[in-house]
Amino acid sequence: MQLCKQTVGKWRGRFVTKRLDGLLDEPHPGAPRHISDAQVERVLTVTLESMPSNATHWSTRLLARRCGMSQSTVSTNGLSSLDRGGQN
Repeated sequence: MQLCKQTVGKWRGRFVTKRLDGLLDEPHPGAPRHISDAQVERVLTVTLESMPSNATHWSTRLLARRCGMSQSTVSTNGLSSLDRGGQN
């Protein structure tokens, strides 16, 4: 895992002041997500527990079709990189 010292320092400071609650995700700036937790879970489950029948890995189009959502929803939310360990 590659982390910069500033990130680790921020996490340590949050842990010291808030214990485990300090390590939870804080709200992010920008527009709220338009995909539900259930949809994210569905994509995660499909990606991690199955393989497409006619390909070596999930493409955004195949994954979207299998999960019943648009290709742009899968790619915009970063869900398409899950089967590659976060590598784009």
